[in-house]
Order: sequence, then structure tokens, then C-alpha cells
Amino acid sequence: MKVSFSSAHRKDPEVRDGVRIPYAASKRSKAKFLWWSIIFVVFLPFAVLLWHIFAGWFFIYSPGAISMESYTVRAPEDGLLAEIKAVKGAQVASGATLAVLKRVDSPKRLEQIAMMKAELESLTSPADAPRYARPGVSIKLIDENIAYFSKEAEKMRSLMAAGAATKADVDEAEARLRSARTERAAALAGQPGDPDGAAVKKRIRYLSKSISYLEGISGTLVEVKAPRGGRVQSVDTVAGQSISAGDELLSLADPSTVCVIAYVAPEDFKGIRPGVSATVIISGSERRVKAEVIEPPTTAQNMPNGLADSFISDKLSVKVYLKLKGPLLPEESVDGLPLKVSWGNRIFR
Repeated sequence: MKVSFSSAHRKDPEVRDGVRIPYAASKRSKAKFLWWSIIFVVFLPFAVLLWHIFAGWFFIYSPGAISMESYTVRAPEDGLLAEIKAVKGAQVASGATLAVLKRVDSPKRLEQIAMMKAELESLTSPADAPRYARPGVSIKLIDENIAYFSKEAEKMRSLMAAGAATKADVDEAEARLRSARTERAAALAGQPGDPDGAAVKKRIRYLSKSISYLEGISGTLVEVKAPRGGRVQSVDTVAGQSISAGDELLSLADPSTVCVIAYVAPEDFKGIRPGVSATVIISGSERRVKAEVIEPPTTAQNMPNGLADSFISDKLSVKVYLKLKGPLLPEESVDGLPLKVSWGNRIFR
């Protein structure tokens, strides 16, 4: 079989068998556009793959997430939740009212009133007076107990304000303090230094006022306030719900404590120390914010599944904390928001 090529076709593609066939310019442009579009679509995945491969060689990236200090607001005592004023996602100031609690006659309060009445009756009954005469008891030792239980009660109240203790813990500590004070009053009743029973009379006045107060607070309202400013992350209760002391009402995150946690691969860890700069790339908007390492990294762990590539989910990474040099937008102030951290060029580090 003999094949030959015409030199005329090679020189002028618009001439065929000696006849000129002019093609319209618009058709040539359209054909070229379609041809280049097909080439672009076919080779785009390969270009993206090559970019990721070569970018990993020249630039260092680490997955990370926004982190904010969160805290829980708990019910200070038993009651009925009259109103929830906090709205999920809202920014609240320190001291702002988050919820309103209506006091009810709870079993704990009724038991406390009954115990106080029994103690008051024993102190005011003449028949029981000899029972309190304990001249051999050391007042100094009792005072030491009172001082100890007083500090314990104060500590429990502080922990409850911080959300680390419940009202039941505070009640128990205060009950121990009351018992120690009752013991002191009983001991002084039989001591030569208190012939008129002044300590016992003082205790009687205290119990009378306490009983009157506890019996009168039923139905009153208690405002639950924010211990410090923050953003409402979750609201776990609804109005009309019965609440026990220590129940979780809602949780808040403090935007002033925001930082970035980056999970750096061990091979990229060299040179990362306090003061080193990085660029945080926010997911979604791709907005870039400057940051710097704020403390020496001390922890290595498996990269979280939500941040790691599926191929390296079991790979160890170094946990690095960074402080943002620029503010976050309100929609970016989300605890756990995934992001990417750029450490710069691998060659010139």
C-alpha cells in the first residue's frame, strides 16, 4: 500500500482538491475555545494534584482549630425556672442576667428549717439546760473547728460561684459550721465566763431570724447572673422546668481567651518555639490572620479525626498554641472551628 501526502494541503489547509474552502473566522474561534476548554477540564485534576504535591514540598501547613475557654452556669439552688433570658450565640456582659429562678419549698430547705427549729427548741427549753453544761470541753478547740469549717464553707461558696461545686455541697459545709457553733454555745452555757448564757441567747436570735427568712423566701425570684462576659454556646433548659441545685443551665465561651491550637507533624516541628510567627487561614472565608506561638510545645498526640487527612489520622502530631495578632469576626468566634496554619517556606526556615 502506497501512501502519499499532498504538499498543497500542508501549505494551505483551506484548499481541498484545488478548490478553496474558506472557513468563517467565528467558527474557527468557537472551535478553538471548545478545544481549549476540553484540555482544561481534562488536565485540571492533574494540575491540582501536582500543586498539592509540590506545595507540600515547599510550604509547611498544619491543621488546627479555634479554642476558647468555656464554663458552665449552674442553678444555685432548687426551684422552678421562670425565665431564660440568654439566647444561644448572643454576647453577654459580666453580671448580665441569664435566667430567673423561682424558689419553691424543696425537701432540702424544709429539712433545714426543721433542723433549725429542733435546735431552737432545745436551746429555749429549760428542761434541756443541764444537757448543755459541759465545763470540761475546750473552747479553744471548738473555736479552731469553727475557723476551719468557716473557711471550708467560704471555699465551697467560691467553687459554686465558679461552677465547680453545687448548692448541696455548700449546704453541707454550712451545716458543719452551724453544728460547731451550736457546740460552742452549748459549752459556754456551762462555763463560768458566760453566767448569763449570752452565747446561747445570741444563737437563739440567729436561729429565729434564719427560720423566719427561710420560711419567707418561698415563691421569691432569684436572678442567675453571668460570672464573667462571654458568648452563649448552649442553653440546656427551658422555662417552666423544675431545677435542682447544681443542674446545668447553659454554657458560655469567653472570646477574650481565644487562641489557636495547631497540630504540627513531627517532621515540620523543627524551629517552632515561642515568638515564631505563622499565618492562620480561616476555613470558609480563607481570611488570613497573623499569629505567633505563645508557649513551648509540650504535648504530642494523635491528630484529631475531624482535622486530619484520612490517610494520616493515626499519625502523631505536636500540639502548638498560638495567639492571634488580629481580631476574629463574630461569625468566626466559634470554639472548635477548623482552620489551617501556614508556617512559611520549608527551604528558608
